[in-house]
Amino acid sequence: GGYSANGTALKNKVHINGKDVNIRGSVFGGASRDSLNRHAQNNSVTITAGTVTGQVVGGIGARAAGGLANGNTVLVDGEHAHIQGEIRGGTGRNATHNIVHIRAGTIAHDVIGGYNTFGTLRPGTPQMLATGNTLIIEGQPQFAARTINGRAVLPSLYGGFSTNPDPRKRDVRTGNTLQMRTHNIALRNVHNFERIHFYLPANIAADTQVLTLNDAAGVDLSRSQISVELPAGATLKKGQRVRLIHASAGPLTTNIGKQRGLAAEAQTSSKPALAYTFRLSQEGNSVFATVVSEGRSGHHSNRRPQTQPHRDAAHQAEP
Repeated sequence: GGYSANGTALKNKVHINGKDVNIRGSVFGGASRDSLNRHAQNNSVTITAGTVTGQVVGGIGARAAGGLANGNTVLVDGEHAHIQGEIRGGTGRNATHNIVHIRAGTIAHDVIGGYNTFGTLRPGTPQMLATGNTLIIEGQPQFAARTINGRAVLPSLYGGFSTNPDPRKRDVRTGNTLQMRTHNIALRNVHNFERIHFYLPANIAADTQVLTLNDAAGVDLSRSQISVELPAGATLKKGQRVRLIHASAGPLTTNIGKQRGLAAEAQTSSKPALAYTFRLSQEGNSVFATVVSEGRSGHHSNRRPQTQPHRDAAHQAEP
């Protein structure tokens, strides 16, 4: 992509599309020199076919004070796309409002919306941020295990991540959103999302399992707001449910008992509004969404879900 030694790496684009392409290294949409106030903004990487053995990063800003990685995007969308290294929306002293969108392909490492690099902190340095980032998972991508110390380990998803060891000097959760727009996805864990929003497909069957997490250390979603949405014309009926999250190898901690059931409604131009109300419940190491009411109306409704999906969409989980 683009590189700036003295300013901002801005609006650079990289597109890799060739199933026989094998990049033995990393791919960056835009990068700036590691010095004061060097930024990477609105850069993008799109991979529709090809293999990358290293990292894929939308934009890399400086680790020094003032360095930003903001508004960068990574899109992986193609069955012949194979990413073996980490995927990061943005990396920098502050990494905010970046987007990673996974629609297809094989992903063999962690996916991180904003990666907050430590660098050097002088006295009085403001808090480091990896906030406002969005991860979108849809289609049927394959999350493949890699071998660590002789064990097969699936990838994890992070809204934000920081190398700074001082929790008072970092924010890696605020505003980070995970949008799950598919089902039957298996991962190791998910970390540092303020919101986790499930967009269930209209034809989803009762008792479908959406997201399985197999971290033996457990899954802590106690600081994440979980919500669900179903489009008009869906087949689920009152009393039917889906298993949104299942922790298959360790304990699951959520705040389900502290948040109310969430209403979700959707509109189509050709059909009346179909409004669903779900009850979220935790049973053992699973979270279920049960349809408690459904209703049709012949007029357009302006009522919105209590938790809104974010198109733009970053507590430090110790990996």
